[in-house]
Amino acid sequence: MQIAIDEIFTKGAKRIRTMYKPSNYVVGKLYKKLGFIETGECDECGDIILELNISLQKNAN
Repeated sequence: MQIAIDEIFTKGAKRIRTMYKPSNYVVGKLYKKLGFIETGECDECGDIILELNISLQKNAN
C-alpha cells in the first residue's frame, strides 16, 4: 500500500482521502499506521473519513 501512496504523490497529488466503516477497526488501524488522520467528518453512510497530506507523508519518512 505504501508503494501505491508514493506513486499517487509522485503523480502530483497533494492529499489522499479515504474512508472506512467504523466496524472495520482493522482497516482504520492500517490507515492510521500509514499516516492517515481522521478528518472528524463522516459520510452519509456513517463511514469515517481520513486524509493523508503529502507534507505529513514526507515528515513520516
